[in-house]
Amino acid sequence: MFATVDAREVRVLALAPLGERELGVPRFLRDEADRAATLPTEARMRALARALAPHPERAGAPLRIEIWETRFAASPEEGLARRPERLRALVVDPEGARPAGGGAIGVGRR
Repeated sequence: MFATVDAREVRVLALAPLGERELGVPRFLRDEADRAATLPTEARMRALARALAPHPERAGAPLRIEIWETRFAASPEEGLARRPERLRALVVDPEGARPAGGGAIGVGRR
C-alpha cells in the first residue's frame, strides 16, 4: 500500500508600496481557498481575490494569490526531504479582478 500526501497551501499577500504583507484567509473563505488550491485556475484565483477585496489589512493594495504544494524528494544525504514548491501565482487588483501592474500576471513556478 502506498500513502500520499497532497498538501497544498494558499498564501495571500498584499503588495503595498512599503513591502509585501501576508494576509490570513478568513475561516468563512476556506472553501473558496480550498477550491483554488485543488484546481488553481485563473478564474478560481480571481474569485478568491474578489472575496478578499474587503480584507481590513489589504488597504487597497493589489493581491498576489499563491498556490504551494509540498513535494518530497529522496536523497542519500538527507533521506526523504520535504520541499515546498510554488505551483502558481497570480497578481490581481481585486476591485476589478484584473491583473495588477499593467496586465502582468505572474504564473508558474518560482
